[in-house]
Amino acid sequence: MTPEFSNEEQTAVREAQQIIRDAGRSAPALLESLAERYQSEGKTVCAFEVRRMQCFALIGNLEFRLAVEKIELLMHEAAAAEMPRFVGVGEMYRGLVWLDIGQSHRAIECFDRAIQIGIDTEDLDLIYRVQINLSFAQSMLEQYEESLETLKQSIQFSDSLVTKKPGGSKAYNMAAAEVQVAYQARERGSLSQSQIQAVRRSLDRAEADCKDEFYLPRLLGIFRALFVGLDEGFDKGIEQLRQLRPEIETGASVHLITYLLGETRILEAAERWEELRYSATELIDRMKESGWLAAIRIALKRASKASAKLGDYQTAYELLNELVSIEGQSAGSNRDSTSVYFEQEVLRMCNRALVERNKILEQEARFDRLSGILNRRGMEEALAELTQRSGQHRLVVAMLDIDYFKRINDQFGHAVGDQVIQEFAACLANSKTKPSRLGRWGGEEFVLVYEEEAADPSQLGATLMDEVRHYPWEHVRSGMAVTASCGLAIWSQGDSIDHTIRVADDMMYAVKHQGRNNWRLAA
Repeated sequence: MTPEFSNEEQTAVREAQQIIRDAGRSAPALLESLAERYQSEGKTVCAFEVRRMQCFALIGNLEFRLAVEKIELLMHEAAAAEMPRFVGVGEMYRGLVWLDIGQSHRAIECFDRAIQIGIDTEDLDLIYRVQINLSFAQSMLEQYEESLETLKQSIQFSDSLVTKKPGGSKAYNMAAAEVQVAYQARERGSLSQSQIQAVRRSLDRAEADCKDEFYLPRLLGIFRALFVGLDEGFDKGIEQLRQLRPEIETGASVHLITYLLGETRILEAAERWEELRYSATELIDRMKESGWLAAIRIALKRASKASAKLGDYQTAYELLNELVSIEGQSAGSNRDSTSVYFEQEVLRMCNRALVERNKILEQEARFDRLSGILNRRGMEEALAELTQRSGQHRLVVAMLDIDYFKRINDQFGHAVGDQVIQEFAACLANSKTKPSRLGRWGGEEFVLVYEEEAADPSQLGATLMDEVRHYPWEHVRSGMAVTASCGLAIWSQGDSIDHTIRVADDMMYAVKHQGRNNWRLAA
């Protein structure tokens, strides 16, 4: 039958709750001492209630391995004492641990066994507790509408309790689930004003019922901030949520994880992708320390989405691939639609990553990293494309070489030499002569190509030399002056472009031999 909670038992629960609220991570050890005290006084049920709270505290601190040990101890002692209620509670907590470490199908099996114990013993309070946790499990699997339905069923059981369960956990869970469902409705474009009003009423009711609770007000504050995001704008919701963080960090580990899950949810809705990636990555790192795979799954999905939105498809692919690996571990022999979906997403992200990577490789193969302009290969491809273009009859090719570049490197160092290369490329790219193509041929040599039929090679050479001389080189080094030597040649339809390049190169070296800082056009 549903248990009647004696005054002593309620006092034991309140004392355990106070320890959890005040002691944080040291609470499980203090609860162990409290349980032993009640046991020595012959108050067996009180001792079991405290041990139950100890398991709860360990799970809240994400100490799953120790939690399993204490759960097994609780179930063993309860079976020996012929107290099936606490065996059912142990199954419920064992289900939570299975859920947290990514074995959702095993978690459901434990919840089913716990509910069956509640049915067999007519313990409606146990059924209520299990359904609350089953709803939480569905929420962690992002099955928010199913979670809300489970909660509605739990209300039917709780309303039938002879001794009402004290506190506001029912109201909190309803409000939290309704906020999640509202976000889900928004994603589908079906969020209505009446739904917003219903969520507001649910939150107001929960805040009234939970004000004296030991564990829930901080969590409720997270969902209130999420609701503000829906109701008043995501920026305001994010601001309100982040004001909670200093207080949240002083609580149990599960408080901070719930906060990070909420923060990633609202950042995703606000499409603040850079912040989402950072927050989701923090969540992943924290969860990997504890092994809470249920939260890792959510964080991986959101981090992957943020990376894809930022154009980083390689990272998005890697995150989704990690997610599929986790899904495979948790699904056991069953491949559900979620796993299939994520395998498809991985394939899509992989293809996008390959496309983007090929673009990067192509870019790197054709462009000079230092100057940002075409490299020799890129310039050769450009020249081939220009000379093969239909209707192209004439090109002017200019070859430039920075004068005394070795002296610049020797005097000022290679870092300054690199800067001169960059500035020289910028000078040519912004030239009034408007070259059709510009590339770094090698070292300190540059090639410019002009397509205009009416382009005057003599004017081009004179303008280029004047622009190089009068470029503001002083901002590279005080007192610095840079000049160049330029050779020009004309390509006509039927000529070899390689021959034209060699002629321009010959003209440039002729200028070098005649004193530099000038230009020369091939006859």
